[in-house]
Formats: sequence, structure tokens, C-alpha cells
Amino acid sequence: MRIVIIAIILLQLSTSLLADKSFSQYLKVKNIAYELKKSGNSDEAISYVNEFIEKNPKNIRAQNLLAVLYYWKGDYKKSKYILENILKKEQFPQSISLLRKIEKKIKKSSHIKKVAIKKSPKTVFSKDLQFVMQNIKNNPLDTKNRKILVYHYDSIGDKTQALSLANEILKIDPDDVQMIRFIKSKNSLLTTDNTIKKAYKKLDEFYTKREYNRFLNLYSSLERTSVDIPTRIHINALYSAIELKLYKKARSILYLYRFPRNKHISKIEDLVDEKLLLQRFTSL
Repeated sequence: MRIVIIAIILLQLSTSLLADKSFSQYLKVKNIAYELKKSGNSDEAISYVNEFIEKNPKNIRAQNLLAVLYYWKGDYKKSKYILENILKKEQFPQSISLLRKIEKKIKKSSHIKKVAIKKSPKTVFSKDLQFVMQNIKNNPLDTKNRKILVYHYDSIGDKTQALSLANEILKIDPDDVQMIRFIKSKNSLLTTDNTIKKAYKKLDEFYTKREYNRFLNLYSSLERTSVDIPTRIHINALYSAIELKLYKKARSILYLYRFPRNKHISKIEDLVDEKLLLQRFTSL
């Protein structure tokens, strides 16, 4: 009898430890999913939770989290479907509560005559955007708020500005996987003749207005594609980098894009080398 009791206790302990481990893993997934959602990437948050559920199909909390993410996204039908499947297995309190909310929303919307009103996202989010931009201004190394702007501009169709900001983030954190993935997904959009012409026109506009930062951000986006950039744009990029005192960038442009040899290019090379050398000495 004593052996049986010990066995039961050990079984309860092992079950408890496994439950703790499972809950700890869920919390990590939840935190990461929330961060992705906050940064404006709901789809990536949903994919991340789905991957966890595939490996842990019995985790009810994770399934409920997935339903919550769909609810926040406005996909009530998908969220309701997940919740109903959860409740077939277990009367999970959070799932019951969320399902009631969804059913109320669906019922309410069915009694309201839908009127299509197109609103500009810029107008809807203007106050929020001002707050985000102020945070960026206060902290030049802020990547979190920049990501919010990236996805905002992407959602309203301003791909150029979205890519420009994504490249700014990579300058702060070159290993930001989320932004690398975002830029790669958008690069295909830069391969059409019409888009390339628009990009060149925008570059000329930035350079004429002496908006060198914006020029270099868009220029860097084009560099990441297989687009054959004209020499004049490389030259403008070179001068923009020098104006901004980004001598490493200027040196890489000189190195990567061999310009026709002349006395002006030679002088620029000497100037850039001199400035880089001076920067090294001052940093010591």
C-alpha cells in the first residue's frame, strides 16, 4: 500500500512539473505574440502562435490566445470557430467570456444598416501618429515606434516611406529579423518599370530639396534589389552621404560603384579617406 501511495505522489509531482513547464512556455509565446501585435504585425503574431499550437495541440491557453488575436484583428468568424472548438473539449472561462462578446458584436452588427464610409487612415490615426513621432524624436534609437510607422505607411499604400523607415531601423539594429523580412517581402514591388520610375523621380525630388536622409533611405532600399541604378543617382547618393558626414557610406558607394576616373572623383576619394581617418583618431 505504501508503494502505491508513493507512486501516486510521484505521478502528481511529475504532472505538476510538466504543467508548470507548459505554462511557462505559453507565457513566453504570449509575450512575444503581444509584442508582434503591438508593433503592428498581427499576421506574424498569429503565425507564431499557430506554430506553437502545432507542437502543443493540447494547450488550451494557446488556442484561446489565437482566438483573441483573431478577435483583435476583427476576424470574428475565425475567432468564434476556434472558441467553439475549445469549449467542445473544456469549459475554459476566458473562452466563454470572449465568445459572448463576439456573439454580441455579431448580433449588433446584423441589426445595423451598413454604410460604407471611406476614411483616410492618416486622419484616423493622426493623434496616435503624432505621439509615435514625438517618441521617435525624443529617442533617435527607438525602433519600436518606427516599426509602428512602417506598418502604418504600408497599410495606406505608401510603400516608399514604409521601406525608408524600415531601412532606418536596420541602421540602428542591422539584425532586426522582422524588418529584414519586411524589406524582402516588399522588394519585389520595386521591380516593375513604373515603380522604378516613381522611385527615381522621388530620389530627384529629395535631392533637389536637400532632404538627404530621405534620399539615402530610399536609395538603400533600391540597393537591396537587383535594379540597375543609374550612375547619376549613385553620384547624388555619394554627395548626400558626404553632406550628412556618413563617410563610411560614402566610401562604400565609391568602392561598390566604380565611377569614371577623373580629378573630381579622385579628390572626393581623398576627402572621404581623410575624414574617415580623422574620425578614427577622434574616437580614440
